[in-house]
Amino acid sequence: MGTVSAGSIDLTGSGSTVIGPEGTSFSCGMTNPLVSIRVVSSAVTFTTAGAPVTITNGSSATVGPYQITVLNIEAGTAMFKVVAPS
Repeated sequence: MGTVSAGSIDLTGSGSTVIGPEGTSFSCGMTNPLVSIRVVSSAVTFTTAGAPVTITNGSSATVGPYQITVLNIEAGTAMFKVVAPS
């Protein structure tokens, strides 16, 4: 589970986060790829090495090896759930 807003990210579970000039990123576990995140007014864009994937509030999509569900977007903050590969 994670929450992201401009310049801030909070994740539960194992993994890592990066906040830098290029934006906000996370990974689940030590061997999975980083995913960059950008919150737009009604959706969140997640990007791995492939093309960006935009997920709207209440929807799910596959992003790289992850299944990501955007649970809520409000006032520039998004709450999302990530299922990492087994």
